[in-house]
Amino acid sequence: NQSGSVVVFDNNENSSAVLAGFTITNGACSGYLEGYGAGIKCYSSPTIKNCIVKNNFFVPAGGYGAGIAIRFGGSPLIINTLIVQNYGGQELGGGIWIEDSSPVIEKVIISENSVLTGGGGIASLNSTVTLNNVLLNNNNANSGGGIHADANSTFYLNHVTIADNNSIYQNGFESGGILHTTNSSIFINNSIIWNNNGSQIIDNVGN
Repeated sequence: NQSGSVVVFDNNENSSAVLAGFTITNGACSGYLEGYGAGIKCYSSPTIKNCIVKNNFFVPAGGYGAGIAIRFGGSPLIINTLIVQNYGGQELGGGIWIEDSSPVIEKVIISENSVLTGGGGIASLNSTVTLNNVLLNNNNANSGGGIHADANSTFYLNHVTIADNNSIYQNGFESGGILHTTNSSIFINNSIIWNNNGSQIIDNVGN
């Protein structure tokens, strides 16, 4: 209904709190305090499964995690879910923003999300992120079209495909695939990073 986040988890939910089988759409947030998670604002550790998170956005400028924002130590399990066509405006994380948290994301498609800064698919800050059997494709950002890992973030990629993502900012950080910076680390196992424009991976003071 374009009047804030569609779903909010902020009451110490654990894995027994399950959001299943819903389409989360048409969320719209604006302003600094509302600038997180237009689709789902997740500040705890629920289970999100068999959902579609689609067409959520920020107005008028931008925010963090147009599809899903995970913060404050949240460790949700996101499984069998589509995160598509969300727009983050001028900030970070078109599909998912992760801050000081440790989600597990399995059997998820993250596609056609956009943001004007970093992390069209996923952007993170000081987080540990596990991706198992995930597809990130056709996401767009100024830098890190697929993933932007920043400030002490660690990503574990297991059977992940990162393909056909776009970076549009030609400043030396034009990684369509992965940009990782500031003591971040990426561990890659049996994964494909292919056909992203610009560089596939850029390590700017990462590991």
